[in-house]
Amino acid sequence: MKHSKRLLSLLITAAMAISLIPATVMADTAKAPVNNVPAVSFSLANRAAETPAFNTYEEAAEYIATEMVGGAKEIPFKINLENPIDASTQEALQQNAGPIFNEIISLADAALSTKEKGDYLRYTKGRCRYGMSASPVQAATSVTFTYKVVYRVTDDELQETEAAMDAVLTSLDLDNKTKYEQFIAIYDYIVKNTIYSHNVPGKDPNDQYEYTAYAALIKHTAVCQGYATLLNRMLEKVGIENRIISGWGRNEAHAWNIVEIDKTWYNVDATWDNTGCISYKGSARYYPMSYRLKGDADFPNHTRDAEYLTSAFTKKYNTSGESYVIEPSFLGHALTITDDIAVKFLVDIPAGIDLNTVYVDFAIASGRSITLNISEADPLRTDSGLTYYMFVFDVNALEIADNITATLHYGENNTITDTYSVLQYCDDIREREALYGSEAVALVDSIQDYGHYLQGAAKFGWTDKRNHTAVDAKSEINADTVEQVKPALADYKFVRPSTPIVEDVMYSLVLKSDVTIKLYYKLANGSSIGDETTTIGGETWYVVRKGPLGPLNFDKKIKLLKDGGYVSVLAYANAIINMDSMEAEKKYVMVAMYQYYLAAENYSNRA
Repeated sequence: MKHSKRLLSLLITAAMAISLIPATVMADTAKAPVNNVPAVSFSLANRAAETPAFNTYEEAAEYIATEMVGGAKEIPFKINLENPIDASTQEALQQNAGPIFNEIISLADAALSTKEKGDYLRYTKGRCRYGMSASPVQAATSVTFTYKVVYRVTDDELQETEAAMDAVLTSLDLDNKTKYEQFIAIYDYIVKNTIYSHNVPGKDPNDQYEYTAYAALIKHTAVCQGYATLLNRMLEKVGIENRIISGWGRNEAHAWNIVEIDKTWYNVDATWDNTGCISYKGSARYYPMSYRLKGDADFPNHTRDAEYLTSAFTKKYNTSGESYVIEPSFLGHALTITDDIAVKFLVDIPAGIDLNTVYVDFAIASGRSITLNISEADPLRTDSGLTYYMFVFDVNALEIADNITATLHYGENNTITDTYSVLQYCDDIREREALYGSEAVALVDSIQDYGHYLQGAAKFGWTDKRNHTAVDAKSEINADTVEQVKPALADYKFVRPSTPIVEDVMYSLVLKSDVTIKLYYKLANGSSIGDETTTIGGETWYVVRKGPLGPLNFDKKIKLLKDGGYVSVLAYANAIINMDSMEAEKKYVMVAMYQYYLAAENYSNRA
């Protein structure tokens, strides 16, 4: 009896010992049971109320998966032994329980993935625990395991996520839409409303929450597993079949999805479609949707784990070799302020569409319109080897809040449209301050202020004589602000050329989509400068234009002639704010321009 009691104590200790098991353990799906017990049929519906016993790992795995979907978090089960084992064998078995349990949980993960919420639960798990014992101790006929499921989020957070998903799906108004349209709506929502954790300053991407749909949907930040689980569950809720795939992306552990649309499986990667940056000189780039419904040939830099490369898996989920093609699509927008203010519309034109039939009509709410052919677009080749086209529309600073409608024509009488504005871009950057940074937000705020105060000066002639959508200011500029700026602008001067051939020189500023300096020369001795002339006071003046000038060049000294004299945009601003007779609203525009210059400088010099 003493010997039996000692052994019993040892087994209880083993049962209390905790081992951490990874959330996903890859293994063969055809492992033999302990002692090679033959597989027997087993009906879950008829199982006993007490801890169920199984003859094979596969049976136990199916049971575990079913219990997990049902909400169980502590799942005891037994594995029957073909032959009873004595105490010494039991001790050896206990020492090797980890590998046995790993194999069972690998099979349970595979079984779980075939069920509703299966992938979602599997990839929401954290590192799970197990206990193990053999019974009876003198001649054990079975081994008892207890699987303790640990999720990365609490029960309340799981419920909060489910409710939030339902609310989003309702807001997307998916009724009477095709599966393709439903997928696009859900996918685009996730891409546009989630920030990759590695891009958020101060965010720990190794935090367990960052791997969850909860983080992606509720906190709006996540790593790839969070994106993939959120997309998986939301698509599942509307009946779109999909799977989570784990593997490697550009030599880093990664997760993405495959999705069935029109009875064909495609690859999608919401994480990589959420990448973007704002960068100077002057251009903010956002290239989404590069990895949406792609065939294997168009889905580079993704290598699956072995589990998703088996013949059984690839036969069941046979992804297409070609990408899903329905029509060209507008993918995203960019704003450039290098030389002028311009909105870029990024377009994906699928293979098979005749590029010679492609052109874009732009119309802005103020009344202007232009047409750009495909030859006038900038081809953009991404690091994944895909090519997109960028159509650029210049925007008058007065038009910052005016909607721009782009209508892309292709084929025979086919069109798609997209609407955007500079103000919407500014709002997009502010919503993503965690990703783009405070300097980027200050920059778009200054652009919005510039447009607002320029509109305010329109009644004094600083206008293009069109009606524009009013744009609010982000900061107040008043008489006190003007006085505060005067010392900073005092060093910017207009210096006249000393050459005798110039009798007089004047200058003005043109404020449209770009900023241009116009120089007016009255020359002596029959000299000339260029061909453009104008008549002022009955005399001929030569006109020279210097520009376009982006905000980083507002302080640039523009030479008047080779032998002397210079002017700058800020010299003009200095002159305006120091003129007592100048309307206050025009002075406010000069202050807004100066702040625009400072914000651009600050952004370009950021660490």
